[in-house]
Amino acid sequence: MLSIVAYQASWSELFEREAQALRAEFGASALRIEHVGSTAVPGLAAKPVIDIQVSVAALAPLAPHTAALERLGYTQVALGDFDKVYPFFARPARWPSTHHVHLCEAGGEQEARHLAFRDHLRAHPALGEQYVQLKRRLAAAHHGDTLASRERYSLGKTEFVESVLARARLKPARSQVRIGGLSKAELRAQLVGQGVQFNAAALELFDSALFQTAASPTLIEVVDVSVAELGCAGGAPMPELLERARQRGWAPCPLEAGPHLRLQYLDQPEGLVDSGSTRGRAPPGSLTVVSLPVSASWDVPIGFYLRTIAGALWLRGYRSDDAHVWDPNDRLLFRVLRPLPGA
Repeated sequence: MLSIVAYQASWSELFEREAQALRAEFGASALRIEHVGSTAVPGLAAKPVIDIQVSVAALAPLAPHTAALERLGYTQVALGDFDKVYPFFARPARWPSTHHVHLCEAGGEQEARHLAFRDHLRAHPALGEQYVQLKRRLAAAHHGDTLASRERYSLGKTEFVESVLARARLKPARSQVRIGGLSKAELRAQLVGQGVQFNAAALELFDSALFQTAASPTLIEVVDVSVAELGCAGGAPMPELLERARQRGWAPCPLEAGPHLRLQYLDQPEGLVDSGSTRGRAPPGSLTVVSLPVSASWDVPIGFYLRTIAGALWLRGYRSDDAHVWDPNDRLLFRVLRPLPGA
């Protein structure tokens, strides 16, 4: 029988443990490993199965990927034509499984859909509760003892999933941000009023005379994109990323876009706090606002990034240089140069 159980904090730990094994087995061919599905949404009741999405450069040939998963005890479950775009593996092979692995191509539609659905539920708990109620109704109607009944359970969720994806910020996500019109002191006061936390590097930027804000308000359009989505599946340094962004009509944001975006992006999904050291890379769940450095000195942070941890909104400064290789999973925010109507 299909069982929907209360959220368990251990699910994220189980994912991290399995992700380490997958990284060791796949090596560099695993460009991105993500916790997806309901167990990846804090607080959400779910079937006690850890769903893991592994992004690779290409699904074909599938044999090397299959062999890697088989060495970890996974068995492929045939799903017809869906195997061509999102092959599915279970462990143990005999139902009920404890772990599922889904393979997809980095930067592809399946990768984007599953991450967008997860992130939207993380950001909208009320919508997640509607999903739980639907799953419980479906679980009561379908016993789950056969593959056919489990497929009927999954198909019963299709309309809801599609409605969420229609509302989700599918990648690359574009939005409008109003910047300018506030002094640094006023901007900082508004951030404090929203309960925003700062790291030392963010405070250094606010205290630096090199960080200036515009006197007049301006509406700009920004785009949220991963390094992999910029065509750098193996990662890339910032000069290459800036060139790829330029080819798409995107440019660095003004430095003050970071604080203004923090004020306007209050439903950012949680970042993982148990994912190991993030020194030298962007933390999971963070959004880096790409801006040009205000100084050539390492003493001055280069820009801001946004993160949410344990319900707290963070505005953080960071340091980096042109030699740093950004991870394929890192998410970056650029300014869209095309003028907005009425802006």
